[in-house]
Amino acid sequence: MIGPEPKDKSLMSTRAALVTLFAALAGIGAGLLTLASDRGAADSILAGCGVAGAALALFNQVISDD
Repeated sequence: MIGPEPKDKSLMSTRAALVTLFAALAGIGAGLLTLASDRGAADSILAGCGVAGAALALFNQVISDD
């Protein structure tokens, strides 16, 4: 071993995990609401993915780097 190992071996930062989690929860919520409104499964999946993508961009701007 050449040098000391880094202390943080996580694959993604806490901020990135939080942004991704909130975007996934928003997408799941939108998909479930679409499904509850008697739309088909395909419409629900498309709505959920669209909201998740938009929420990812939103939460990336809203949650600060600090």
